[in-house]
Amino acid sequence: SRDRTVWQERHDEKKRAREESGSLTLAETLIGEAVYGANPVRAALLGDRRTVHKVFVQEGCDFFAKDAFLFKRVQNELNVPITTVTKHDLNMLLTTSSGSGNRPHNGVAADASALLPTPIDLLPKWDGLGAPPVWLALDEVVDPQNLGAVLRTAHFLDVTGVVVCAKNSAPLSPTVSKASSGALETTDVYSVGVMHRFLTRCAEDGWDVS
Repeated sequence: SRDRTVWQERHDEKKRAREESGSLTLAETLIGEAVYGANPVRAALLGDRRTVHKVFVQEGCDFFAKDAFLFKRVQNELNVPITTVTKHDLNMLLTTSSGSGNRPHNGVAADASALLPTPIDLLPKWDGLGAPPVWLALDEVVDPQNLGAVLRTAHFLDVTGVVVCAKNSAPLSPTVSKASSGALETTDVYSVGVMHRFLTRCAEDGWDVS
C-alpha cells in the first residue's frame, strides 16, 4: 500500500542516517541471520554450508581462546571479521532478529547465510558398499525445538539423511541449530512435497519403509 511505501521510505532514511553516524544496532548490520551458541557457531565455521559474514563475541568470552585451529581458520582461511560486543548488545541482537528474548548464546553469535533443505523426489539407491543407509522421515514437525532435538539424535545415531515436508515443517532456523547442538550444520536435510507419496515411491523403489 501507499502508506506502507511511505513508512518504508522513512524507515530506510532513518536507517541510512544511523549508518552514516555509525549508530546501527547489530541486528541492522546483519546480512544473513544470527546463528547463536558455541556449538552451532563452531560447526558453521568449520563446515562449508553457510557463508559466515561476521562473528560477534561477548566481552570476556573465551570462545576462541581454547581453539587455536578454529581461530586460525576464521582469520586466515575464511577471513571473517570478529567483533567484540557487550552482553547487552548480543542479547538485543538475538531478541530483535529472533523476535523473542532469553536466547542461550554462550557469548557468541555469527552473521551467516540461511540454510535451506534440498528438494528431493526419491532416495538415492544404495551402492551395496558398507552398512545399509538409514534415512529419517519427519512429517510436519513444526516446533523448532523438537526438530532440533530430533536432528541432534539423528546425528548421534549417524543417520544418512533427514527428509522433512516442504510445507508445514519448521524452517532450518538458528533456533533449530541451537536445539540440535549444532547438528543441523552437518546433517543432510532434504524436503519433499507430500510425505506419504514420497514414502510410497521409496517403498516401490525397494526401500524398507517402517
